[in-house]
Amino acid sequence: MSINNLEEYRVALIQLDGLMDAKPGSEEEDKLDCLATDIDEYEKIQFPIKIPLYIEIYVLIKTAINKVRFSVSEYITKIGSDK
Repeated sequence: MSINNLEEYRVALIQLDGLMDAKPGSEEEDKLDCLATDIDEYEKIQFPIKIPLYIEIYVLIKTAINKVRFSVSEYITKIGSDK
């Protein structure tokens, strides 16, 4: 089963809630696992989470520092500081 629209998504969430107490190894647990996977796939497409720009900038700077093996203080000295 795949989730194709918001109404199917809402129904799937209600069904998932009803399966949360499924016993390990049961048919209900299998349904829970499949439903959770379908919900996850739908959410990744319909509600993507964008990484904030400041985190991307931090990762780029940290990667650059690691590649050239500068410490953070050496990097600040080289690019200047606004203080």
